[in-house]
Amino acid sequence: MEKIRLQAMRAAGITCFIVLALIGIMAFVLPSQTLIDYLTFIGELVGQGTTVGVFIVAALPPLSGAMMYYFWRWVLK
Repeated sequence: MEKIRLQAMRAAGITCFIVLALIGIMAFVLPSQTLIDYLTFIGELVGQGTTVGVFIVAALPPLSGAMMYYFWRWVLK
């Protein structure tokens, strides 16, 4: 059981790093106006604006890591 938890934690960490790296790459590759437009679009999906879009993108790495942790534990059982 402990080995499964450790493997799931490793998979979650790798997933979190990959998502964080993708966000970083997009932040440096995209022009500023395009990035702001994307963040505004993400915020408008939930009825808000750019600030909420930034918060949603900031929440993606830990959220994807947590999802991968529970998915990996489920797969290994």
